[in-house]
Amino acid sequence: VYKSITASSCPSGTCTQGDCCAQLVDCGTPSAPPNGSPPNCSSGTTTGMKCTFDCLTGYTGGGKLTCIETGTWNRTGSCTAVDCGYPGIPANASTLSCAS
Repeated sequence: VYKSITASSCPSGTCTQGDCCAQLVDCGTPSAPPNGSPPNCSSGTTTGMKCTFDCLTGYTGGGKLTCIETGTWNRTGSCTAVDCGYPGIPANASTLSCAS
């Protein structure tokens, strides 16, 4: 007969992983992703914790980072530049050629 393991039956500083207690790993404070804001890690930076990030002005997207057992951050999502498209030629203007 196996005893069921719950988070409350594991020692402090560990978490449940299947039917055993695993040592929590601290991934440290993650750096901001390319074109993103510093992540919000209000729930912590140990194994299984998630941080969210937004994109800087001029970029769209966002995502989250998850602290994994190796002590590194796994990122999902990204920030990509907003494409405003070709603005066209303003009224009363003409185009110039930049040929050499």
